[in-house]
Amino acid sequence: MKAKIVKTVNIGDVPGESRRMIDIAKNQLMYLMPDKMSEIVKYSLSSNAEEYFHAIALIENFRQELKDFDGTLQEIHNVMSGYKEYVIGMAQKQNEISQQKMQEEQIVQGVEEDNSEKAAKRAAGDQEIKERIDNFVKQKREQQVDQAAVEQAEYEKRMARTADVEEGFDEEG
Repeated sequence: MKAKIVKTVNIGDVPGESRRMIDIAKNQLMYLMPDKMSEIVKYSLSSNAEEYFHAIALIENFRQELKDFDGTLQEIHNVMSGYKEYVIGMAQKQNEISQQKMQEEQIVQGVEEDNSEKAAKRAAGDQEIKERIDNFVKQKREQQVDQAAVEQAEYEKRMARTADVEEGFDEEG
């Protein structure tokens, strides 16, 4: 009678453990089973009836060992298939996480670009307002300079008249 023993290993140790299981199965197939098959052949070739019919029991035992061997191969297959599904699942999760991060980064970048565009528009608007204010101030200064020039010219005309009038008083005087 045989008992199945379940072993727990870290997920990273699964490839090594499955290789160990395959090696044990290979040794059984390469070294034990050929000897048992040779024994069956030897008994089947016997001219002694008792030995010849003993081959029937040996064949039955060999078939059971083949069935157990197939079970071992099925177990190795299950371990490796489960590990493959785990690795593929983890890769898909990593891919999904990467895609989600990329989408989040694109959203953030889009918001940043929107903010950058808004900031650029604000800066352009601020620059336009500054230029308008500067132009307004410049125009006012020019108007003031022109106004001052006009006032200066009027002042000088008055002073010239006043000087003419004063000269006229001095000559009559």
